[in-house]
Amino acid sequence: MEIVDCSGQVGEYASLALDTDDKAHISYWDRINQNLVYATNADGRWKRSVVDDSGNVGMFTSIAVNATGTPHISYYAVGSQDLRYATFADGIWIILTVDSAGDVGQYSSLALDAEGKATSAIMTIPTGTSSTPPTPGDGSCLAPWTQRATWDSIPPLR
Repeated sequence: MEIVDCSGQVGEYASLALDTDDKAHISYWDRINQNLVYATNADGRWKRSVVDDSGNVGMFTSIAVNATGTPHISYYAVGSQDLRYATFADGIWIILTVDSAGDVGQYSSLALDAEGKATSAIMTIPTGTSSTPPTPGDGSCLAPWTQRATWDSIPPLR
């Protein structure tokens, strides 16, 4: 076991992916600063970076790593109730709001397809409904609580 980050109340909503060299890539929420944080040991020692610090962001993270080791992260922006996507390219974090229709982005699950396009299943909370998920087996588990979003506007990064 290794300590990755001990800088306060960190590590909530963590997601882990391994790259092709079995190096770890972790996304998680920093509760104190309300930021999305990324950590990796890809070069042999743990390095951390703040991905998004725009205010109460980074809950419900999901991370995937492509064949070249580039991280892709989906997460929830609490203040704006949006689903956001981040990837690291050319030395900077690129952040996009990919869905802002209602309260979306909680419990996202990110995957990369064969072309490197990010795809996610997300929970949506329709206006005027309870945020309590339906009971499994009652026939309503999939609608309107999940949807699949494919972000064709995000080019595959290699």
